[in-house]
Amino acid sequence: MLFRAVECYPVTGRPDADLYRICTSAVRGLVELWLASADGSVDRLTEAYDRCFGIARWAFAPDNHQDREQFILLVLRQAAADLAILPTDLRSRMEAWYADLVQIGELPYPHGREERLYFWARQVIPRLDGI
Repeated sequence: MLFRAVECYPVTGRPDADLYRICTSAVRGLVELWLASADGSVDRLTEAYDRCFGIARWAFAPDNHQDREQFILLVLRQAAADLAILPTDLRSRMEAWYADLVQIGELPYPHGREERLYFWARQVIPRLDGI
């Protein structure tokens, strides 16, 4: 399953956001997230999650729902593992990120409620039912 999550397009530069100026792939984003989680540095972890939010939103082809969903699932599972050390502002951005993906239709199921994805999202985003 991990191999499906890494078949993505690189994030091309976005002049309005520093985190998107570096071309990166889904696999690099995940590896950086896992290393930051193991490191325990909140700043490094916050940057890694923010980068993954950008990858989920911008790096996959518009019709590549399966790989995007797998990537989001991996990010949410890691967030559930990191829950005790996630800063409140990061969790708020995570909620906004997930709501944005649902709103623009990037999640293939109504309201992003595919069973596994929704299970992990509920672990991390307390007000998920309002999305």
